Amino acid sequence: MRRRDELESQVVERTAALRASEQWLAATLHSISDGVILTLANHTALIARDGAERQIADSCAPIRDDADAIIGAVLVFRDVTDEYRRREELAEERRRFDYILSATKTGFDIVDSQFNLRYVDPSAQKIYGDPKGKKCHEYYRGLDRPCSGCSIPQVLDSKQTVIRKEVMPWENNRVVEMHTIPIQDSSGEWLAAEFKLDVTERQELIDRLEAKNRQLKLAESRAIARARFSSALNQMDVESVYESALRVIAAEIEAPLVAVFEGHADRLSCGCAIGIDRQVLDAEQLLPEGLPRTVARSGEVVTIRGPFD
Repeated sequence: MRRRDELESQVVERTAALRASEQWLAATLHSISDGVILTLANHTALIARDGAERQIADSCAPIRDDADAIIGAVLVFRDVTDEYRRREELAEERRRFDYILSATKTGFDIVDSQFNLRYVDPSAQKIYGDPKGKKCHEYYRGLDRPCSGCSIPQVLDSKQTVIRKEVMPWENNRVVEMHTIPIQDSSGEWLAAEFKLDVTERQELIDRLEAKNRQLKLAESRAIARARFSSALNQMDVESVYESALRVIAAEIEAPLVAVFEGHADRLSCGCAIGIDRQVLDAEQLLPEGLPRTVARSGEVVTIRGPFD
């Protein structure tokens, strides 16, 4: 029963193939009558009695007599099974390659020395469109000249890989690490292959770490400045208080000055503001609470004019 099912399956397949071949034969006879050499369609196969398939490349040419009249045709077959298999394997590798690029958000293109695009990965084509006949700067940036700092000339001249970061404005400003690599095709022409590795998340992490480091350094500067300020206040050294106050202001450049004097309102000497000409007040104009509290409340640095008691 199993053998019968296999035979029936082969009959169905061969019948379908025969119908296709009959259609081709009609076209072939018509072409022969016109005296045209015809190459058969791709994916043509011969099936042996044991079921083995042989991929063939074939052509059909008319046979003419001495009077140049067509009297028949000759078919030439060539076994291309290995070639066909290699082509299929290459196509499969290409599909895998494109899938990996898409899954990892990696862009890939090939550019010649005149900035003409020779290849663009399918994912990029979905964003930027058909690259045929376009230059890379036109395709990716909408520019009419090469991008500033383009590494392609350097790579083709030095035959060395160049790595740099770029922001892709038409891709939600994602950050990529571009590896531009010199390659040589079968004709000997040097081309630039560009791999764009997505590093957006890594760059965001780096930015957060750098911001955190800046905050830590600022906090350290604040702590040191406050310590010096407190020490100068304890010693009631006017010049030291003045210098320390400036250090605190520098450390607190992004903070209101009221935060600088917070906690020192009761201990701050009037003399600490000497030499800071941001605001000049007469002693009589001070609020009843006194200069220290006025400074702490308003956040303003003031210089007063005497007389002092």
